[in-house]
Amino acid sequence: MYKATWIHPRSKQRHSIYLVISLRGDIRDLEVTKVMCEAECWTDHHLVNSVLTMHTIPTHHKKKIIRPPFNVSKLMNISREMQFAQDLGERLTSHGHMTGK
Repeated sequence: MYKATWIHPRSKQRHSIYLVISLRGDIRDLEVTKVMCEAECWTDHHLVNSVLTMHTIPTHHKKKIIRPPFNVSKLMNISREMQFAQDLGERLTSHGHMTGK
């Protein structure tokens, strides 16, 4: 935005010292840019006021994997439990003695 923000005290020429810098794609977000004089006391600098509209992009989270619940009804059968314990014992002894280290 090119607005006069400083006036030379003697020549009264206007100069652009303070600018609103934005990316080319974000220029559409600048709604109003004003240059205002100081209200409290006289100064050769002006205040730059710019109004923006901010557009946020929603973040996309990964979908959680929904796993089916475990089928524990087979564990209630005593014969299957005994068969599982026997198979596990055979496989552990075939690989040698295991230590907890």
